This record gives sequence, C-alpha cells and structure tokens, in this order.
Amino acid sequence: MPINLVCTWCEMDIPEPTRHQKYSFKSKGRVYCAKACGMAYIGSVSKEIMARTNHKYASARMKANNPMSHPESVQKMKDTFVKIGHKPSIQGGNGRGPTIPEQILSNALGWETNVIVKTFCGRKSGYPTHYKLDVANWDKKVCIEVDGSSHSLLTRKAQDQKKEKYLQDLGWLVLRFSNKEVLENLNGCLLTILAKMSGGCPC
Repeated sequence: MPINLVCTWCEMDIPEPTRHQKYSFKSKGRVYCAKACGMAYIGSVSKEIMARTNHKYASARMKANNPMSHPESVQKMKDTFVKIGHKPSIQGGNGRGPTIPEQILSNALGWETNVIVKTFCGRKSGYPTHYKLDVANWDKKVCIEVDGSSHSLLTRKAQDQKKEKYLQDLGWLVLRFSNKEVLENLNGCLLTILAKMSGGCPC
C-alpha cells in the first residue's frame, strides 16, 4: 500500500517517498520533499536555538560588562560632566519644580506649589502613592491644576480625570487652567477661582 507523506517544511505532498524519506519520517518524525527544504528547516531551528542561547548567556555577559555597573566608571562620568560644565536642561512640570505659569498663579494667590496629597494606596491599586497638586490651598481644600500641551493627549486626559475624581471624593475643589490662560488672562483666572470658591458663577 503506497504511503503519502507531507514535507515538514513546505507541507507539500510526497506521493512516492523514497526509502530514505520513509526512514527519516519513521526515525525522526520529519521528512522533506527536497534537500532545500531540509536545509531551510535546520536553519530555522538553528536560529531559534541561537536566539535562546544569546538571551540566556549574552545578555548576562553584557550586563556584567556594562561600565555603568561599576562605581568607579560612574564617578568618572560624573567628573567629566562637571569638568565640561554639563548640566541637564531645567524644565517645569511634575517632579521638576513649578512652571512659570504655576509660580505666577501661586504668587497671585499666596498659595503653595507642588502640594503632596498621599493616597495610601498599594502599588497594585491602580493609583500612585501620592498626587502632586500644582497650586493648592490645603486649609480650603482648593486645587488648581495648570496644564501644558501634553495634557491634551487622550491618555493624559484620562489620568487627569482619575486624579480629579480621587481628589473630589476627598472633598477637594479641583479647577484647571492652561498655561496660556494664566499667562494671558491672570485676572480672569483669579476671578474664576474666587467665584468657584464662593459657589457663584464667574462673570
């Protein structure tokens, strides 16, 4: 009875397999319609083995040889930066101190910047360990967020809404202005803040 085999690589039928092909299939569970298919299969397996080997050994070797893992190399880099007068660019924003619009609004209101509100939430809660309020009055529980252009991104808007909801649940009044509004219409922003705090409408 004739045996029909299928090439392990190209999956083409082998209607009349040779004795060698029959033996290969019986002993290895693989058979190829041509030598090229056999070489292609071996090449793909070799690449996979090499990738696993590199991931296991080469990455560890690279980490061990990374100069930044040695304190003397790190210190040498720092000394070089000091020598050439290199300094990181100073920007405003979360973790970098108040921006100019935040400072202007803070000075006008006499309120603090970068006020920390702890969430007391675990790492897996979906909330950070604390929220940083741009400008705030802790006693009156009024938070003013001054937004740059990055807050127009959908992901950032979702984060802002989550932050607002959390603060509002704690009894905070959260107001939001853009950098442009503060820089170009400070008085209007102040009137809005005072009106919202008194429960009225800005006019």
